[in-house]
Amino acid sequence: MRKLLLSIAFLASSLTSFAQTVPLNKDWEITPVASGGPIITGANTPTAVAYNPQKNTLYVPERNNKISILNPATGALSSPSTLATNAAWTESYKYTKVRVTEDGVIYAVNMTLGSGTLYIYRWASETDNAPTRSSITVSARTGDSFAVTGTGTNTVLYISGSGVDKIYVCKTLDGATFNDANTTTITLAATAQARSSISLQDASNIWINTLNVEARRITLDAGGTIT
Repeated sequence: MRKLLLSIAFLASSLTSFAQTVPLNKDWEITPVASGGPIITGANTPTAVAYNPQKNTLYVPERNNKISILNPATGALSSPSTLATNAAWTESYKYTKVRVTEDGVIYAVNMTLGSGTLYIYRWASETDNAPTRSSITVSARTGDSFAVTGTGTNTVLYISGSGVDKIYVCKTLDGATFNDANTTTITLAATAQARSSISLQDASNIWINTLNVEARRITLDAGGTIT
């Protein structure tokens, strides 16, 4: 038994040492236009990425400009190379976050620096040339964190940010548009805000994260109040 334990310990130590010394291979990286790359310009590094399981493509937003469509295996631009946009969308901080539903519908949000209007952009598919825009009213900086769950008329958006103590829960009646009337809020403690990310375990359990604070799970009752 002692020899067996020593052998297991030696094997574990060897594997750990092997894992720490074997270098990782870089498959590809995003290079700014200023350095010759086609995806982002200058210092406008992506604030999010999203994978589309229906098309096996990756969406990389350049805030205020465009959302590029990439081959996730190579990093090369796909065809089409970007999602369609609308010249009437002149608000600031467009495409701060992007997410995809299980059936391939694409959503993005802008970011507000204070109270005002937050915009929700929707593409029915990556070849949708007439994307739509909805809006909700927010009370403080919102748009840093964003999650989507469900499909069709069961689609629900969860949106929060670094300046707000709420998660906005946006439901849709028609599967495409969102508004204040169909939006509720989850009130968070000041020390447990969803400033960085939101991830849904299920409708009653939500994981949130913020800078310098560990990930936390909040559990909701039937009325949407944290228990």
